[in-house]
Amino acid sequence: MPISSFTTLGKVILLCLIQLGGLGLMTLSFFFISLFLNMGMATQLMAGELLEFKWWSRIKSFLFLIIGITFVTELIGAALLYFSFRQNLPIDKAIFHAIFYSVSAFCNAGISLDTGTNILKTTPLVFSTLSFLIFAGGIGFLVWFELGKKIKTTFQTLRGKKTFFRFSLHTKIVIITSFILIIVGALGTWFLEAHNTLQEASAAKGFFVSLFNSISIRNAGFQIFNLEQVSLATLLLFMFLMYIGASPGSTGSGIKTTTLALFVATMVAFIRNREEVELFGRTVPQDQIYKAIAIVALSATWILGLTFLLLATETTFSFVQILFEAISAFSCCGLSIGITPYFSSFAKILLIITMIVGRIGSLTLILALRKKRKTHKYHYPEERVTIG
Repeated sequence: MPISSFTTLGKVILLCLIQLGGLGLMTLSFFFISLFLNMGMATQLMAGELLEFKWWSRIKSFLFLIIGITFVTELIGAALLYFSFRQNLPIDKAIFHAIFYSVSAFCNAGISLDTGTNILKTTPLVFSTLSFLIFAGGIGFLVWFELGKKIKTTFQTLRGKKTFFRFSLHTKIVIITSFILIIVGALGTWFLEAHNTLQEASAAKGFFVSLFNSISIRNAGFQIFNLEQVSLATLLLFMFLMYIGASPGSTGSGIKTTTLALFVATMVAFIRNREEVELFGRTVPQDQIYKAIAIVALSATWILGLTFLLLATETTFSFVQILFEAISAFSCCGLSIGITPYFSSFAKILLIITMIVGRIGSLTLILALRKKRKTHKYHYPEERVTIG
């Protein structure tokens, strides 16, 4: 059912669910606890572990920062979007559209109120605002926390107070990897579709559309291309970007940018015959290397398993169509080649489960279900095997 056919109440409920899903139940739970109760050391430690925040003693400030950044950014985005929507819509609808699109973009939901995509294609301000909101929601709140600390220390230094703050390895990886993926995705889409779906657009507009798509497809999934008309090479590029997804601690899904960076760094270390994985002058702990490899392997196994089941039950569709739907579901992008409505109930249930697993994270799900580690008092003899 298209969103445009929803009642006003239905759209408001959908908006609330998007906001709830973007912030996360755990974040909101700890936030409301911190409002009315004094969080003890155990609660702070638990919140720090769940939110992947190493300064656990400042977890309360981090929670308020998450809520503050979310609503302030969404408010600014809604204000900017309102000026564009007001040109074509009445005041009440323009306000609601602005709020809905702002929340949908920042929370990386990618849900559109309109059945078509004309409003996204014709308004540069909408393009730019949504791009910023998607990027802001996709880099993660820990990066915003460190950016805030960097800005604060910079102002203190300008005032004569000598302070120094260094970005963590996490923030460096997220920012650099995100920009590389955005540029690669934009240039790849522009090059592949220049003589296809973008042939009627000017070079500047074609690149601008490709840039927006590159930002959106990893996180939000606003559909501006007719996926039935793009080339197979473009679909493969889109699937790669969706599979990577956003960054840890963000409102997006996928295997995350840091996982990709660690996986690539591990391959580079192996090729260079290095015993340790190094990034930006830092050695990455061995357990995190195992986790990155496990995330890639588990997510790929899940997607391939889902693809196999869908191919077995939905025999009227091609392999590429099924694979695209599987990756889109896992990354929670919501993009479709147009075959999802024709899936059987069993196939739709599989997609729902996959979206839940993709939002939670395959490794998180396995870690939650696995047994507590046991300490063995013995070790088996070591023996090498032939690989490759």
